[in-house]
Amino acid sequence: MIEVSFVIPCLNESKTIKRVIDTCKKAGLFFDSYEIIIADNMSTDNSKEIALREKAQVISVNQKGYGSALIKGIEFSNGKYIVMGDADDTYDFMDSIKMIKILKENNCDLVIGNRFEGGIEKGSMPFLHRYLGNPILSKLGRILYLININDFHCGIRAFKRKSILDLQLNSYGMEFASEMIIRSSLANYRIRQTPVTLRNTISERIPHIKTWRDGWRHLKFLLNFSPKYSYFPISLFFISLTFALLILYLRSYYPFAGSNTLLFSVVFYNFSLWSFSEYLTCRLLISKKIKYKTNFLSEYLFNLISQYEYIDKAYQIMAILIFAFIGQSVFMFDRFISDTEFLASKLGNFCSFNLMILSTTIIFLYLTSSKLGTIYWLNKKNKD
Repeated sequence: MIEVSFVIPCLNESKTIKRVIDTCKKAGLFFDSYEIIIADNMSTDNSKEIALREKAQVISVNQKGYGSALIKGIEFSNGKYIVMGDADDTYDFMDSIKMIKILKENNCDLVIGNRFEGGIEKGSMPFLHRYLGNPILSKLGRILYLININDFHCGIRAFKRKSILDLQLNSYGMEFASEMIIRSSLANYRIRQTPVTLRNTISERIPHIKTWRDGWRHLKFLLNFSPKYSYFPISLFFISLTFALLILYLRSYYPFAGSNTLLFSVVFYNFSLWSFSEYLTCRLLISKKIKYKTNFLSEYLFNLISQYEYIDKAYQIMAILIFAFIGQSVFMFDRFISDTEFLASKLGNFCSFNLMILSTTIIFLYLTSSKLGTIYWLNKKNKD
C-alpha cells in the first residue's frame, strides 16, 4: 500500500501546478511511498498536460466544485494517509511532513492547518476573510460543535483515508472544508491542528472562491448539522420566557399583571414546542448515520423520546390531555353561565391560558409523535 497520497483539486492552474507538484515530490521523499493525484475540475487551459508531463496522476471530475474534485480524488487514491491542498501554490506542501507525523504519533484521524498561527503573508488572504469571515465562522463552529479548531477553512489537511471515506462526505462546493471537520467531530474522531504558512500566489490569478456565496454556504452547513446546539437552545430559551412571564403575572409585577402577559407566554410556549419538535425529528434523522457527542440534558431527552415505545406513551398522554381539555372547557362554560364576568377575572384569564397550553401541547404531541413514528417505520422497513 502507498503510504501518502497528495490529492490536489485543480481548475485552470497552469501557471502554478508545476511548482505545486515539485513541492509534493520533495515532501514525498520523507515518506516510504507516495503518489500525486490531480483532480482536474474541467480546466480549459493546459493544467492537465503539465501535470501529466510532471508524472502526476490526473483524473477528470465532470461535476463542478471544490468538494466534487476532492471527493473523487480521495476515492481514486491508494494511500493510507491523504494530504490535500490547493493547486495555486499558496500552501507549502512541505508542511505535510509534520502533519503526517502528527497523524502517526497521536493516532488521530484528521490534522488541520492553522494559518493564523503559522503565518499569513501580506496580501495572501483578503481582508474580509482574515478579519471577519474566517474568524467568525470558525468561532461559531467551535461553539456549536465543541471543536478546538481555529481555522475551519484552511485548505491544507492530512487525514486517514479510511476514516474520511467512512463519513461519506457529499458537499460539492467550498463547504466541503466545513463538512470534513464537522462530520469528523460528530463521529468522535481525533482531530489536531498545526501551524502552516499561507503565501501569495501569482498576481494575475483569478481566485475561485466567492466571498459572500461561499461564506453563506459555510454558515448554512454549520447551522444545518447542529440541531442539538441550534434548535435545542432556542427551545430552552422560549420555555424559560414562558415560565418567567407566567411567574411575573401570578405575582402581579407591573407591567406584567395584565392578560397580555399570558398571551405572550402562550406564544413563547408555542415557539418552544415547535423548536423542540424540530430538534427531535432532525436529531433522529441525522443520528441514523452520525454519532453525536454526549451532552447530558439534550441526550437524555433525545434518547427518551426517540424510542418507539415512548411514542406510544406520547399518544397516551395526549389522550389524557384531551380529557383534561374537555373537563376544563366544561368547567369554564359552567362558571361563565353563572358569572358572565368570569372570563375577565384573573382566574378566568388563567383558565383561558391553561386551556391554550393544553391545546398547544396536544397538537405538539400529535404532530411530533406522527413524525417520529413515520421516521421509525421507514427505517424499520429499510432494516427489514
